[in-house]
Amino acid sequence: MDASNYIYVAASAANFGTTFSDNTDHTLQSYYIQLSNPNAGKYHLGNSIDVYCHAPTDMLEKSATYTISNGEILVTDGYIQDILEVRETNSQIAYPTAEYSIFNNKPGETFGPDNEYKVAFSDEADGTSITVIYRA
Repeated sequence: MDASNYIYVAASAANFGTTFSDNTDHTLQSYYIQLSNPNAGKYHLGNSIDVYCHAPTDMLEKSATYTISNGEILVTDGYIQDILEVRETNSQIAYPTAEYSIFNNKPGETFGPDNEYKVAFSDEADGTSITVIYRA
């Protein structure tokens, strides 16, 4: 970070290199970048960091099903941007947000392939099947 609080990022397009058939036209476009946790959970050589850039138009709504154990579930699907809703799987009824809390277990991995979120329920029985709806 320089004296003006700017961070400079050197980046290249993912389809760059001699192994690609058309190695002449590349684009790298970013809509928004936020470095919310510069103290990432992993060590990198040469003071490097991982920066994940996402195009809002390319985000997908996805879901995953888990079973409550010890009053919680661990959501481990990669590249989660935000959790939209938590539902009981059989009825597909959404839980009120007051009945659960979401914790980021790996802040240094936020938005990346190794992110992990804990959803803790205030009053739910172990063994209940839960569907988590999220954007990735």
